[in-house]
Amino acid sequence: MEPNPSEWRLVTELSTYWCEHPLACDTAEGIRRWWLAGGLDVPGDVVAAALAWMVARNLVAVSTAADGRIRFRRRVDVDMAKLRRLAGMHPDASEPDGY
Repeated sequence: MEPNPSEWRLVTELSTYWCEHPLACDTAEGIRRWWLAGGLDVPGDVVAAALAWMVARNLVAVSTAADGRIRFRRRVDVDMAKLRRLAGMHPDASEPDGY
């Protein structure tokens, strides 16, 4: 499923964040509260959809911590060029080839 414009904006924000902080790892709520530029107030369902899109394309890995919470991180085997390309995309751009 194609992301809507709000989800694209978030994919772009998350890609930018992971380019700048490649070892970053957090829960969806932590990402929503702390990672977004300018304190964007993004609904949890938009965060979940953007993360799901990135997970489905093998850009982001999911793990369950000892406390039972689900955490997201950039996959270590991801070519950073893919994230940089997503970080530079306009929010309403069509899905690039290879994603």
